[in-house]
Amino acid sequence: MLTCASFEDAEKAGIDAEQLRSEYKQAYIVGGADGCVFPERGEEVGAGWTDFQLLLSKKVREKQGVNFEGRKLFNIAFFRPDGRIEYYLFGHIDEAHNEALCDVVRTVAKEYRFPVTGDRQFSQCGSLFFKPRE
Repeated sequence: MLTCASFEDAEKAGIDAEQLRSEYKQAYIVGGADGCVFPERGEEVGAGWTDFQLLLSKKVREKQGVNFEGRKLFNIAFFRPDGRIEYYLFGHIDEAHNEALCDVVRTVAKEYRFPVTGDRQFSQCGSLFFKPRE
């Protein structure tokens, strides 16, 4: 079952982001550093992560009632070996935005699979920026 929460809410619920980071090694680190799960697949991981971030951004823009324009947040997705999202943690926004983002993540996660899979769970992180409409 997917857990989606801000870092603050996750901590209150007893979820230790640093412990998760140690259990779900990063999918790729620039330069293929030791300890990442897919050291030889950087381009694939990068493209997959970019596509995932763009999908979330698109779905958030489509969500009615909450405006994310101009917001930026750090986020980490923790994936099972099959590419399904198990945890999604992000920088706290406010309650309405947190819940709206988690609604989107839960909806996307029902069908989504990260395109790079393997035999180990993994994580990927980055900043998600919701640009203003033009």
